[in-house]
Amino acid sequence: MSFSIDSFIFLIFLVINLSVGIFFGRGIKTIKEYAIGNRNFSTLTIAATLVATGISGSAFVNDLSQSYTNGLYFIWAIMGSSLCFLVIGWFFAPRLGEFLGKLSIAETMGDLYGKNVRVISALAGCAATCGYMAAQIKVSGMLFEYAFNLPSEYGMVAGATVVAIYSSFGGIKSVTFTDVIQLFTFGTIIPTLAFFIFGSLDNISIVVDSIQTSELFDYKEVFDFTQPKSLYYLFLFLYFMMPGFEPPIFQRISMAKS
Repeated sequence: MSFSIDSFIFLIFLVINLSVGIFFGRGIKTIKEYAIGNRNFSTLTIAATLVATGISGSAFVNDLSQSYTNGLYFIWAIMGSSLCFLVIGWFFAPRLGEFLGKLSIAETMGDLYGKNVRVISALAGCAATCGYMAAQIKVSGMLFEYAFNLPSEYGMVAGATVVAIYSSFGGIKSVTFTDVIQLFTFGTIIPTLAFFIFGSLDNISIVVDSIQTSELFDYKEVFDFTQPKSLYYLFLFLYFMMPGFEPPIFQRISMAKS
């Protein structure tokens, strides 16, 4: 086991998330408070938790690797996710007033279409969420392995344990305020990391030349939809843009004041 500044940062991040989650999760007495809080969250807080949920560890790792491998093809395609948020915010969320305060998508579907649809919605939501959680836990294992030079399984257990403790203790209030911490972390660490990476380069023209000469960043090739690869990423862009009410998205809307 090795200990470095990376190890220290990783541990501090876990401790801060656990502490914040437990602190803000105090006083939960009912299942409704556990699921959607008291619906007194500020717009800024809900926006922060939406962005943090959208970024996520797994998406961050996957988007970086795909951008490196496929260049502008993937970069412009993933922008469809941002448009998806805009579509939900402008067209769908304002029309969900009657569903504010609902505990889940399953409860809403049950009220509209009956018990069987409620059960199907709950099972589908659980299956999708388990996949997301598995990816997040996998990333925590990768970070743990990098920071401490130990098997990733230890990090997966540590990350899952921290999340399970504060989310079980305080529900959505804990999750929301830890999301704010995570967004702040992403917002400070990523620009700082980029600054140090570019600062370590002897000549930034290497990066510029690579982008200018690489076919992966040639916009004429990328947006030539007569080519199979360009057409593939066009459909991927349209897929990312399609609005979908995943359980976390619906929950963040339901817990809003209005």
